[in-house]
Amino acid sequence: MKLLTIVSCATLAVVPAFADGNFLVKYMTNLNIGDGFINISNTGASSGQNLSTSGGTLPSNGNICVNVYVFSPDEQEQACCACLLTPNAQAFLTKSGLTTNTLTGFALTDAVIKLVATASCIPQANGDCFPTSSVATCNAATAGLIPASSPVPGQGFLSFGPPAPSGQPLAPGLVAWGTALHANTSTTPVTYQVTETRFEKGTLTGRELDRITSLCSFIQQNGSGAGICKGCSVGGL
Repeated sequence: MKLLTIVSCATLAVVPAFADGNFLVKYMTNLNIGDGFINISNTGASSGQNLSTSGGTLPSNGNICVNVYVFSPDEQEQACCACLLTPNAQAFLTKSGLTTNTLTGFALTDAVIKLVATASCIPQANGDCFPTSSVATCNAATAGLIPASSPVPGQGFLSFGPPAPSGQPLAPGLVAWGTALHANTSTTPVTYQVTETRFEKGTLTGRELDRITSLCSFIQQNGSGAGICKGCSVGGL
């Protein structure tokens, strides 16, 4: 029982909870019939906040990295990418930018999209994260402060000290909306209707964070460019 308590505390230290979104999930459907769009914004909720989990002192400038993970219906991570979003800005992602350049080379007709928001900053050894306005600091393979300890099979990372300065800390402020194309099978021929809804807030565990970032790292290192989705474009659709 004591071991379980320690593991739980370690996970909470790596993945702090915020009232605003830092982990959002939605689906896209029937992408072989029509396009799908995702509109995102940054509420600025992280501005002035100290997001360090290790006692750092540098406040966030409010910029966030939107880390994107694209999954096929059979739960395979097919693509990942990241983009920078400043407070109160608007940007969009499209089906063609997310689901056509997949790791396997096959365009997706349906997909699950996961968005993770992190601070745009350069991690320091003392636990601080130096705020920047450069998209170069955004990397979906290192989203979140990844612990330095080794993974335990079936349990993910166990960390009993401060996280290693290998990625950006999670940040609040991400909001997103997305379209879905639904089939009406009661008509002949079948007709389709577009709906737009908000992304759902998810619970991001340390194990899930480890999984999606590790798979993204594999894509970056072994895909030879395949599996790297297109980032955000300024504006909305």
